[in-house]
Amino acid sequence: MASPSSAAAAWFDHSELIFEYFFADDAADVEAIVKFSEEVADEDVRVCEHVQRNLDAGRYQTGFLSPKWEHAVGVFQHWCVTPSARSTDPLTGWP
Repeated sequence: MASPSSAAAAWFDHSELIFEYFFADDAADVEAIVKFSEEVADEDVRVCEHVQRNLDAGRYQTGFLSPKWEHAVGVFQHWCVTPSARSTDPLTGWP
């Protein structure tokens, strides 16, 4: 029988992504929308796997965003939270 800690470790080593799509009967381009969504999800899976390998190897520590790869996401989030700061970069503070 597995110990609780090993069971938890096994659980954290796996993720499952389930999509449910809801469209109106007369919705246009449903196939294109679903295809695009699946392409984005596939890209996200590859990114997550790469990040997890680097975390497991001790190459970097956890954080909210990767300064190297998600800088634009951080800028956008900063703008949403602090509209008056739209002229500054959240990571450097520079205009």
